[in-house]
Amino acid sequence: MHEPSILQNMVPGNAITMYYTPNMYAYNLSFSGSQLNYAAVLAITMAVITMAIALRCSSRA
Repeated sequence: MHEPSILQNMVPGNAITMYYTPNMYAYNLSFSGSQLNYAAVLAITMAVITMAIALRCSSRA
């Protein structure tokens, strides 16, 4: 499975298409939307969440 298909099950309606990922959202914010600070915070938040999940999964093994 890939990221958009997993996220589609979590939100109502057609909010997430097959081509949407949170990383693409951060990229669009920074380069198309000129919101560099918000994009940076979003990217760091995604990194922290990913590290927490990886740590939790590795501690179970």
